[in-house]
Amino acid sequence: MARSRIPLANASERKLVILVVDLAGTTRLISQMDAGELAELINTFFAACGDAVTAHGGRIVTFLGDGCLAVFPEGAGVDAIDAAADLRNAMNDIGKEFEVSLELGVNVHQAIVAEGDYEPDGRYNVMGTGVVHTFRMGAGPGMRISEPVYRQLPNERRGAWKKQQPPATYTFQADGAR
Repeated sequence: MARSRIPLANASERKLVILVVDLAGTTRLISQMDAGELAELINTFFAACGDAVTAHGGRIVTFLGDGCLAVFPEGAGVDAIDAAADLRNAMNDIGKEFEVSLELGVNVHQAIVAEGDYEPDGRYNVMGTGVVHTFRMGAGPGMRISEPVYRQLPNERRGAWKKQQPPATYTFQADGAR
Protein backbone atom coordinates (compact mmCIF):
# COMPACT_ATOMS: atom_id res chain seq x y z
CA MET A 1 0.00 0.00 0.00
CA ALA A 2 1.46 3.34 -1.04
CA ARG A 3 1.64 5.99 1.61
CA SER A 4 0.35 9.40 0.64
CA ARG A 5 2.42 12.51 1.24
CA ILE A 6 1.51 14.53 4.29
CA PRO A 7 2.00 18.28 3.80
CA LEU A 8 3.95 20.11 6.47
CA ALA A 9 2.14 22.77 8.44
CA ASN A 10 4.01 26.09 8.39
CA ALA A 11 7.01 24.57 6.57
CA SER A 12 9.72 26.63 4.93
CA GLU A 13 13.37 26.61 3.98
CA ARG A 14 15.48 29.02 5.96
CA LYS A 15 19.13 29.61 6.79
CA LEU A 16 19.75 29.10 10.50
CA VAL A 17 22.68 28.61 12.85
CA ILE A 18 22.50 25.06 14.21
CA LEU A 19 23.88 24.18 17.64
CA VAL A 20 24.40 20.60 18.79
CA VAL A 21 25.64 20.05 22.34
CA ASP A 22 26.12 16.81 24.20
CA LEU A 23 27.68 15.50 27.34
CA ALA A 24 30.95 13.76 26.53
CA GLY A 25 31.71 10.65 28.56
CA THR A 26 28.14 9.73 29.49
CA THR A 27 28.94 6.01 29.18
CA ARG A 28 31.40 6.42 32.05
CA LEU A 29 28.75 8.26 34.08
CA ILE A 30 26.17 5.53 33.55
CA SER A 31 28.42 3.03 35.32
CA GLN A 32 28.74 5.35 38.34
CA MET A 33 25.07 6.35 38.81
CA ASP A 34 21.77 4.64 39.27
CA ALA A 35 19.00 5.36 36.75
CA GLY A 36 17.30 7.95 38.94
CA GLU A 37 20.49 9.92 39.56
CA LEU A 38 21.38 9.85 35.87
CA ALA A 39 17.88 11.04 34.92
CA GLU A 40 18.19 13.90 37.41
CA LEU A 41 21.61 14.86 36.03
CA ILE A 42 20.36 14.82 32.42
CA ASN A 43 17.26 16.79 33.38
CA THR A 44 19.45 19.42 35.09
CA PHE A 45 21.65 19.52 31.98
CA PHE A 46 18.57 19.98 29.75
CA ALA A 47 17.37 22.87 31.94
CA ALA A 48 20.81 24.50 31.65
CA CYS A 49 20.65 24.05 27.85
CA GLY A 50 17.28 25.76 27.76
CA ASP A 51 18.52 28.66 29.89
CA ALA A 52 21.70 29.20 27.85
CA VAL A 53 20.04 28.90 24.44
CA THR A 54 17.07 31.16 25.16
CA ALA A 55 19.27 33.74 26.93
CA HIS A 56 21.16 34.18 23.65
CA GLY A 57 18.12 34.29 21.35
CA GLY A 58 18.03 30.66 20.27
CA ARG A 59 15.32 28.03 20.23
CA ILE A 60 15.52 24.48 21.51
CA VAL A 61 14.44 22.05 18.80
CA THR A 62 14.75 18.80 20.73
CA PHE A 63 16.60 16.95 23.43
CA LEU A 64 18.00 13.56 22.55
CA GLY A 65 19.73 11.14 24.88
CA ASP A 66 22.32 13.34 26.58
CA GLY A 67 22.28 16.03 23.91
CA CYS A 68 20.41 19.04 22.64
CA LEU A 69 19.67 20.41 19.17
CA ALA A 70 18.97 24.14 19.01
CA VAL A 71 18.76 26.81 16.32
CA PHE A 72 19.54 30.50 16.16
CA PRO A 73 18.66 33.11 13.52
CA GLU A 74 20.86 33.43 10.44
CA GLY A 75 24.06 35.28 11.28
CA ALA A 76 23.81 34.55 15.01
CA GLY A 77 26.88 32.28 15.17
CA VAL A 78 28.42 34.38 17.93
CA ASP A 79 25.23 34.02 19.99
CA ALA A 80 25.33 30.22 19.55
CA ILE A 81 28.99 30.13 20.60
CA ASP A 82 28.25 32.33 23.62
CA ALA A 83 25.33 30.05 24.60
CA ALA A 84 27.66 27.05 24.40
CA ALA A 85 30.28 28.88 26.49
CA ASP A 86 27.65 29.68 29.14
CA LEU A 87 26.57 26.06 29.13
CA ARG A 88 30.16 24.88 29.47
CA ASN A 89 30.50 27.12 32.55
CA ALA A 90 27.24 25.71 33.96
CA MET A 91 28.68 22.19 33.58
CA ASN A 92 31.22 22.99 36.30
CA ASP A 93 28.44 23.76 38.79
CA ILE A 94 26.35 20.76 37.71
CA GLY A 95 29.39 18.50 38.00
CA LYS A 96 30.04 19.70 41.54
CA GLU A 97 26.39 19.24 42.48
CA PHE A 98 26.37 15.63 41.21
CA GLU A 99 30.01 14.92 42.17
CA VAL A 100 31.00 13.95 38.63
CA SER A 101 33.36 15.31 36.00
CA LEU A 102 31.42 16.66 33.02
CA GLU A 103 32.72 17.66 29.61
CA LEU A 104 30.73 19.26 26.84
CA GLY A 105 30.91 18.54 23.13
CA VAL A 106 29.70 21.38 20.88
CA ASN A 107 29.18 21.68 17.11
CA VAL A 108 27.98 24.94 15.50
CA HIS A 109 27.14 25.32 11.81
CA GLN A 110 25.07 27.64 9.62
CA ALA A 111 23.01 26.09 6.82
CA ILE A 112 19.69 26.08 5.03
CA VAL A 113 17.21 23.80 6.77
CA ALA A 114 13.63 22.76 6.24
CA GLU A 115 11.80 23.91 9.34
CA GLY A 116 8.23 23.18 10.15
CA ASP A 117 5.70 21.41 12.30
CA TYR A 118 6.28 17.71 11.67
CA GLU A 119 4.03 14.68 12.14
CA PRO A 120 2.82 12.82 14.07
CA ASP A 121 2.27 15.52 16.71
CA GLY A 122 2.92 18.76 14.82
CA ARG A 123 6.05 19.67 16.79
CA TYR A 124 8.59 22.14 15.44
CA ASN A 125 11.66 20.50 13.94
CA VAL A 126 14.45 21.20 11.46
CA MET A 127 15.76 18.83 8.81
CA GLY A 128 18.27 18.74 6.01
CA THR A 129 21.87 18.06 5.16
CA GLY A 130 22.96 21.06 7.24
CA VAL A 131 21.56 19.43 10.36
CA VAL A 132 23.25 16.13 9.51
CA HIS A 133 26.53 17.96 8.84
CA THR A 134 26.34 19.67 12.24
CA PHE A 135 26.06 16.32 14.00
CA ARG A 136 28.92 14.86 11.92
CA MET A 137 31.39 17.71 12.54
CA GLY A 138 32.91 15.74 15.38
CA ALA A 139 32.26 14.15 18.74
CA GLY A 140 33.75 14.25 22.18
CA PRO A 141 34.79 17.20 24.32
CA GLY A 142 35.49 20.57 22.75
CA MET A 143 33.83 23.12 20.52
CA ARG A 144 33.82 22.80 16.73
CA ILE A 145 32.51 25.49 14.38
CA SER A 146 32.07 25.51 10.62
CA GLU A 147 33.60 28.03 8.23
CA PRO A 148 30.34 30.02 7.87
CA VAL A 149 30.19 30.45 11.66
CA TYR A 150 33.91 31.24 11.91
CA ARG A 151 33.41 34.10 9.42
CA GLN A 152 30.79 35.62 11.77
CA LEU A 153 33.30 35.98 14.60
CA PRO A 154 34.80 39.43 15.14
CA ASN A 155 38.55 39.47 14.47
CA GLU A 156 39.45 39.54 18.16
CA ARG A 157 37.60 36.23 18.71
CA ARG A 158 39.21 34.32 15.83
CA GLY A 159 42.70 33.67 17.22
CA ALA A 160 42.09 30.61 19.43
CA TRP A 161 40.50 28.44 16.72
CA LYS A 162 42.48 25.79 14.87
CA LYS A 163 41.36 25.06 11.31
CA GLN A 164 40.80 21.37 10.60
CA GLN A 165 40.52 19.66 7.24
CA PRO A 166 36.91 18.70 6.54
CA PRO A 167 36.19 14.97 6.37
CA ALA A 168 35.79 13.64 2.84
CA THR A 169 32.26 12.70 1.88
CA TYR A 170 31.42 10.33 -0.94
CA THR A 171 28.01 9.83 -2.50
CA PHE A 172 27.07 6.47 -4.02
CA GLN A 173 25.75 6.72 -7.56
CA ALA A 174 22.89 4.21 -7.66
CA ASP A 175 22.66 4.38 -11.46
CA GLY A 176 25.84 2.33 -11.77
CA ALA A 177 28.11 5.20 -12.82
CA ARG A 178 31.75 4.54 -12.09
